[in-house]
Amino acid sequence: MTLHVDLWVKPNAGPALQKTFRDVFYPAIRAQPGFVKSALLRTHPETDLYRLIITFENEDLRLKWVATDTHQQVWPQMEAHCARYDGKIFEAV
Repeated sequence: MTLHVDLWVKPNAGPALQKTFRDVFYPAIRAQPGFVKSALLRTHPETDLYRLIITFENEDLRLKWVATDTHQQVWPQMEAHCARYDGKIFEAV
């Protein structure tokens, strides 16, 4: 199960979003049961759009992560850099 989240960052917030992902969000999520991988992608040429990709072994484990106190602490730090965001869940076929 892979979640793709498009993040439209606030003006000049890209570097702060990248730092938050690297120093706060990624260390927290990689410790979760069922975590497979995550990446923060930036469009090229650079715009205000990023894509956060999160893969868990299954949707139940992803939902357990979302329900943790840790997620409730780290996701708002990511969200603070964004004007808006939109996510979609994909399954490998």
